[in-house]
Amino acid sequence: VSVLPSATINQAMEKLVSDRVGSCLASSEIGEVKGVFTARDILKKMVQQGNSDKDKAQALRCEVSDIMTPAVQMFYTTPEDTLKQVRILMRSLGVRNMPVIKDGL
Repeated sequence: VSVLPSATINQAMEKLVSDRVGSCLASSEIGEVKGVFTARDILKKMVQQGNSDKDKAQALRCEVSDIMTPAVQMFYTTPEDTLKQVRILMRSLGVRNMPVIKDGL
């Protein structure tokens, strides 16, 4: 599941809901991973933006690139890692989501 980094937060929310997921990769048009974002990132942006309807509407128009964790800061695993390795890694890092990425794509 991925969206372009230039997608709006509103478009990203629609993707999360339609695909029934809580996190999503932000990828270039050729599939290169640029970052990751979660439903929590969206909620955080909505709360930080302000309480008025105008503030919320403005937050929904922001780009995913404004809220995503950039690829260079991401924690991820590869197809070669075992489930046990991934579980231990996620627990030690305190993360709830960890994408599986092969060759940066």
